[in-house]
Amino acid sequence: MGKRYCIMGFLVCTVYVLIICITLSPESNINFLVTSANTIKQKTTHSVNDKFDGKDVVSFSKPDLYTHNNCCVRADVNDYKTVATSAFSKIYLTFNRSKYPLGEMIHVRIELCDGYGKHISIGGDVLRIWMTGLSQNASVNGYVTDHANGSYTGHVMALWTGESVIKTSIANTKQQISLVQNHIEKHGQVYAMLGGFGKHDKVVEKTTCSVKPDVYGLTDMCNLTKANYDNELYCGRPTNPNLTCTDWITMHDIITHDINPNEIKNVRPFVHQPLKSLVVNITGEYGVVPSPTLPCHKRSSKDTWTGESPAGFYYRNKWQLRACNNTFVPSRKSYEDCLRNRHLLFLGDSNIRSWFWRVQQLTRSKTFANSTVFWKMAERVDLNITMTWAAHEIPYYSGLKVYFRKDIKSNAWHLDEIPPHKNVIVLIHYTYHVIRIMPRAFRAHVRSLKQGLMKLFERNLKSRVFIKGPHSSINSRLPYLPVDYARKGLEQILYEELQELQNKIVYLNGWDLTTGIENINLHPSDKTVNDMVHDLFGYLCRS
Repeated sequence: MGKRYCIMGFLVCTVYVLIICITLSPESNINFLVTSANTIKQKTTHSVNDKFDGKDVVSFSKPDLYTHNNCCVRADVNDYKTVATSAFSKIYLTFNRSKYPLGEMIHVRIELCDGYGKHISIGGDVLRIWMTGLSQNASVNGYVTDHANGSYTGHVMALWTGESVIKTSIANTKQQISLVQNHIEKHGQVYAMLGGFGKHDKVVEKTTCSVKPDVYGLTDMCNLTKANYDNELYCGRPTNPNLTCTDWITMHDIITHDINPNEIKNVRPFVHQPLKSLVVNITGEYGVVPSPTLPCHKRSSKDTWTGESPAGFYYRNKWQLRACNNTFVPSRKSYEDCLRNRHLLFLGDSNIRSWFWRVQQLTRSKTFANSTVFWKMAERVDLNITMTWAAHEIPYYSGLKVYFRKDIKSNAWHLDEIPPHKNVIVLIHYTYHVIRIMPRAFRAHVRSLKQGLMKLFERNLKSRVFIKGPHSSINSRLPYLPVDYARKGLEQILYEELQELQNKIVYLNGWDLTTGIENINLHPSDKTVNDMVHDLFGYLCRS
């Protein structure tokens, strides 16, 4: 009986697709995107909907913006057979074609069904779509439109010729999203943190901390927001009569949580469920779409935030940007010439620290001996090249049992330390630490960052600023975290809060680069890091 429901839903949606085929030609892809987006717009709205004009943008698609609030609808579950499963879900090419011309957008229809074979009637599940070409050593990321009724349309662009495979997956179910996000909203974060209070660098008492004041039922709290560089942080007030809130000296990571382990166990099999692959043949006069003529160093910063997706693709194992031509030729001399008399400031977590190490190797700079877990520095004296990496502000999960809070500053603090005339390049990255906290708390971090950037641009006209967006990771150290879902909210916050500065900040898209190659690890491979860094140099230098 259940399977009959799914078949009936499948037939109904097939009729819907036929209507689309009649009203839209394959060439009118942008009309299809706008129509789909407008359909979703009637169901949910967002404050920035009017800023995209129906286009898919490199940081996130307009349909993603429309459906972000849909994803926020919680779907608690008692029966896990009602969760979307790849076992009964259907996928097919929208226009029932197997051949596509080079440069066309390919549309895929996806109908989600649950474990009973019943068609799912509401949206909110987060899907991925990408395409690979084995013989071409090629890959490209796509995006998915949520129609808010259990049906989805995947979009992926034909950028090379030959046989290719379209792949899709149910990345995060709404039940997984609900499980984790409800916990975050209740406690402020996934993991608990402890604050250490004491005298003369000796901890006497530890209390529970969070980015929200009513954490874990505590009522008598120390508001440490000001001490945390105006980023919200609250810790239980110490009970020791000799200690006050001003005696906060350390932070302690606790890599545990109180999410029901049985619920995590039940949700885990539904994360990144692959659907049936589809084989297509792409034809054209050339083997690959032509490279753009605009050099990346001439591309406007604003365009990196609003350009059409995908931002780029791999072909012959080489990452190629679509909106500009990376004319930077890697060589020892070109790296040295590009960075001569410059200071690079890397701000963020270990995934921007890897960029620091890569640039340090490329320039053969010498690392300072007094580096710490939260701070690294290197220099090339003869070329006057200096570089610094610093961890972003708390919450920062260092992996250490204890660290002194004086050792970790905010990104805004580091920006304020840049002198007026220093020829500085700033690279900023937030992802895997901040998706563990409430979106509201992360928005406050970005607003603090914005103030630091505005002051930097006012006093230092030579400064160049880049923001590295999130990258894909399937098997992160937090396998139950809905990363694909959280990434949408993170990028949306970055876009909204930094909108008036986008003409001065280059956005570096890491999601498209890593999703197409099916990156697994939280820390991408050296090859992938090198490709990301090469994008940076393409925007930064002429050759």
